[in-house]
Amino acid sequence: MKTPPPWRIGELAAATGLTVRTLHHYEQLGLLSPARSDGEHRLYDRDDVERLYAVRALAELGLGLREIGLVLDGAVQDLPDLLRRHRAKVEEELARREAQLAGLDAALAQPDAATLMGVVEASSRVAAHAAARRSAPRAGERWRVRGQRLRVLMEEGADPASAAVRAVATEIRIAIVAFSDGDERVLDALAQLRRQAPPASLVGWDPPLFAFLDAALTALEDPC
Repeated sequence: MKTPPPWRIGELAAATGLTVRTLHHYEQLGLLSPARSDGEHRLYDRDDVERLYAVRALAELGLGLREIGLVLDGAVQDLPDLLRRHRAKVEEELARREAQLAGLDAALAQPDAATLMGVVEASSRVAAHAAARRSAPRAGERWRVRGQRLRVLMEEGADPASAAVRAVATEIRIAIVAFSDGDERVLDALAQLRRQAPPASLVGWDPPLFAFLDAALTALEDPC
């Protein structure tokens, strides 16, 4: 089988949709190592092209170039584990973006500019606290489970002051206080968002469920 002629850098850039500058960058990072012609032109053979497509495939999954280099050079012993850890990061980012979208929708639903700014300020306070606290990646799943338990009671028509609801609400209140680190400003901001701007959909929570939680938390404060 006849070996195809080597690719020059401009030809490879045009064929792959990459820029010459990008190919230079990959070479500087050690991701590509083209040969040189007598005139010092870069020449890429089939192995270089296959490696380039492997670089692009891994980049499409969101891996960083340094990680990609380690994978292609055989320095990563457990690729599935690397991808699982990367997936967890992507999942965390998606949850953050989902919360961001929910916050925007809730803010835009406010009746006037003053209320909207109050919601924006509350959202900003909660977001800043969450970023500083760096919640665990599985926190969203735990809130989903709590919401499911509370929703079952809500859909059964349970009284927010009933013993069953109070038990779940107590657990949720402990989690809320733990998240706030006892900061009253964060607790007030969370309560404001829960009442005025509950997200339409956030890890299984929606406005009716937030309203039921608020009623349950209010009942917990009632000594009767």
